[in-house]
Amino acid sequence: MGSTNMLLFFILLVCSMEGSPAQDDSCTLDKVKIAFVHHALDMGGVERQIETTWLSIDHQQFDGAVVLYQRLGGWATKFESFGLRAVLFPIFDHHGALLPGHQEARKDMVRFLSEHHVAHVWYGGGALGSFSTFGIEVASAAGLPVIQNLAWNVFTVDLSVSVVVVECDETEELHRENLREVVV
Repeated sequence: MGSTNMLLFFILLVCSMEGSPAQDDSCTLDKVKIAFVHHALDMGGVERQIETTWLSIDHQQFDGAVVLYQRLGGWATKFESFGLRAVLFPIFDHHGALLPGHQEARKDMVRFLSEHHVAHVWYGGGALGSFSTFGIEVASAAGLPVIQNLAWNVFTVDLSVSVVVVECDETEELHRENLREVVV
């Protein structure tokens, strides 16, 4: 199963899980709302995966946003050109240090994410509570199921995520004992 098809499968799977915001009885679900959570849009790999995923899905069934916590980067305009909003909550500077007013920006980000049904994050290596795991933490704080992609060895996996999609054998072996659900 290709990476994009696998991601779409898990978005639908996670949204159908008991306890998912998409399953709340008070929620009238017109569209599944996906939040692609990342720090910035400037490297290319993650951005291409978001683009491929977004262009592959039925926009009658899905809505979404790219939710950033460091900077917009050059891809924001491209995403907006095909109907995917890029929203920045300025929490970290270019070096990963917290910005003044970060607590209020974090609250705004949690509030914004709570309007979605599922979050998709990348990598998240490093100590829990660090810059690189922030996306997982804020999506979890918003009560969202989280799908995490791992493409290389990361030494910390937040066990609160719903599904981890592993993209290399070495990472799978490293984390197999620690994960509830590993998909290769």
